[in-house]
Amino acid sequence: MIGIIGAMDVEVDFLKNNLKEYKQISIAGSLYYSGKIGDNDVVITKCGVGKVNASIATTILIMKFGCNKIINTGIAGGTALTKPKDIVIPTKFAYSDVDVTCFGYELGQVPGSPLFYTPDDNLLIEAKKALKALGLSYKCGTALTADKFVSKKAEYEKMHIEDVMACEMEGGAIAQTCMKLKTSFIAIRYISDEIEGESQIADYSAFETEMALMSAKVCYQIVEKINY
Repeated sequence: MIGIIGAMDVEVDFLKNNLKEYKQISIAGSLYYSGKIGDNDVVITKCGVGKVNASIATTILIMKFGCNKIINTGIAGGTALTKPKDIVIPTKFAYSDVDVTCFGYELGQVPGSPLFYTPDDNLLIEAKKALKALGLSYKCGTALTADKFVSKKAEYEKMHIEDVMACEMEGGAIAQTCMKLKTSFIAIRYISDEIEGESQIADYSAFETEMALMSAKVCYQIVEKINY
């Protein structure tokens, strides 16, 4: 069973509207849509914005529905290494709003956990193959998660990580939850705006729906091609 998570309606509407054998159930104030994409059984949910919402939804998908693969789809802010409309497949997640360095931890590291959370290698391969088949280029690197809309480069530059490609609000929590529950995961991010760009807010407003839909369509293609 594959679980698919997006934070907003625009990130999951295309997916749930293209489910076969559609059913829905409400749990903890969120709707979960079960059905098929291709030959694969899937459950789709809009978790809401932020780390807590993302972690709750991920736990429900794994513990309630038995999902053994989690795919997170959505949009993100771009860094100096990306630009609006780029596709990013994160190869690592870290938090940019965690700081317990006074106790000897690295900036971004949650005590008792690693600094980075990494996706499943096989799902990475499947995603890259699907994008190649669609004729779409993509970038790989680190994505940073925080409970804030990042509008300043200092937010990611302070991490001193060379390959930060995107900043967003759910992926790290989904990754950490999947690590704790020993579940494979991957994320797909379409860049909607450039952090500290002259038109960041305008770009986000203009590209939010378009990029979220593109991310969902790519997610659909990847799920359809995954060899369950």
